[in-house]
Amino acid sequence: MEEVIVIPCSGMGKSLGSVAREVAYNLQKSRKDVKVICLGSLTAGVEENIKEIKGKKVFTIDGCKLLCAQKNVEHYGGKLAESILTVEYLKKTGLSPKGIIELNEDGNKLAKIIADEISKKIEG
Repeated sequence: MEEVIVIPCSGMGKSLGSVAREVAYNLQKSRKDVKVICLGSLTAGVEENIKEIKGKKVFTIDGCKLLCAQKNVEHYGGKLAESILTVEYLKKTGLSPKGIIELNEDGNKLAKIIADEISKKIEG
C-alpha cells in the first residue's frame, strides 16, 4: 500500500479544528499507510515536508472555509487527493461538536465518520 499524507487544520481554539486533528489521529492509529504532517511545518516552509507532499497523495482536513491546509498544499505544489471541510459534515450528520482540548461525544463521532470516509477513499 502506498503511503498517503494527511494534513489537518491547526485551528487552535475552534471545535472544528479539533475535529480535523482528531480525524488525522484516528486515521494514523487505524492505518499503517497514513502519515500525518503538521500544517505549521508547511507554513514554516520545512523542506522535508514540502518534498513529501509533492510525491504522495495528500488529504487535507480543514476546520473552516479559510482552507489553510488545502491552500498550503497547493502553494507548495503538493499532490492533493482531496480537501475535506469538516463543516460540510455538520450539515450531513446534524452532530454538534463542542470542546477544544477535549471534544464532546458528538465531536468524537464526527471525527470517526470523517476518518471512516477518508479511509474508504484511500482504499480507492
